[in-house]
Amino acid sequence: MVVAINVVAASGIAKIADMERPASLTVRSHRIMGMVFMVQLTNLGFLAAFVHLDLDVHIFGEGIFGLIGNGIFTDLVSEWYVVVGSSVLLTTCLQTVCPLLGILTSWLQVARRWCCACRWRARSTLVDLYTPPHFELAMQHAQQLCILFVAFMFS
Repeated sequence: MVVAINVVAASGIAKIADMERPASLTVRSHRIMGMVFMVQLTNLGFLAAFVHLDLDVHIFGEGIFGLIGNGIFTDLVSEWYVVVGSSVLLTTCLQTVCPLLGILTSWLQVARRWCCACRWRARSTLVDLYTPPHFELAMQHAQQLCILFVAFMFS
């Protein structure tokens, strides 16, 4: 669930950065990297930790809305690392693999070119067919930075 939220949030953040009408591509990349990093760090690092803590707070249920602070651990004991660490490790591994799934889209693009190139003769359709998808370098770096930061934070 965390990985799905991170993927959807990253694409939404790119659209938000475009709506801000940045002055240059560098400013746009800087905004995307900062926002993606903060959203993914909050989603992966802090929420994974706070969901399993027992904060002894009662705001609209046990914990905060029955979600955050409704755990069983009051301190960072070895069992906390087993429960939370395993979920964070699994999510981090999935976050590492998800950008590599972009390779599959390039293979699908090659297969689409192979199937459709002989049928389409118009120049505009051929340009659309052979134009590769846009690669967001800032988003990839933000995901890697988040993974490294969470690894250092929980080690």
